[in-house]
Amino acid sequence: MLWSPRAGFNWDVSGNATTQVRGGRGIFTGKPAYVWISNQIGNTGVLTGFLDSRGNNLYPFHPDPNHYKPASVDGSPASSYELALTDADFRFPQVWRSNIAVDQRLPGGFTGRSSTSTTTT
Repeated sequence: MLWSPRAGFNWDVSGNATTQVRGGRGIFTGKPAYVWISNQIGNTGVLTGFLDSRGNNLYPFHPDPNHYKPASVDGSPASSYELALTDADFRFPQVWRSNIAVDQRLPGGFTGRSSTSTTTT
């Protein structure tokens, strides 16, 4: 479980929405790299096989999946395999961000913004 507490404010300086000061702070978590987790399902050491096409061996694509099945399967262990594991203490990256800004209503209904922010990992 990821916990991302945040707090923010928006202060209307003059009470008529012409100048506003806003900001916030909090812990932000980026979009998790789900491939790290899904690799645990696909790389369990029990693979159907792979084809090494390094060097001069070229294997053009064939649309029939049966084309890639081996001629015989004897049940012997694979000559190599790959495992994907995740440490029990693994956590997705999080950062602490702080931001403060001033919004000023300009002629013509436009809003000008000036802001600054910091990020700490």
